[in-house]
Amino acid sequence: MEMPVRANEQAALEKLARHLPVKLDRNAPYFKTSVLLQAHFSRTPLTADLRADQRAVLMEALRLLQVRACVRAFVRALVRATELT
Repeated sequence: MEMPVRANEQAALEKLARHLPVKLDRNAPYFKTSVLLQAHFSRTPLTADLRADQRAVLMEALRLLQVRACVRAFVRALVRATELT
């Protein structure tokens, strides 16, 4: 998920990224999303704006995980069905 970076936010994101476990390319389009996910897992405090963005990222991640689970279940059922024929 690519999120727009607000004015003067890049410096705050880079500062946060320096203290997170996985190092990132600050020019990558997913930089902000990755920083927000890592901050969540590391329980790093965020500003109100970044916290709101983090909530959006987490909701999207949850939807993606749910879709992945559904696809995986469908593929398993399809494999079982083809094995029976």
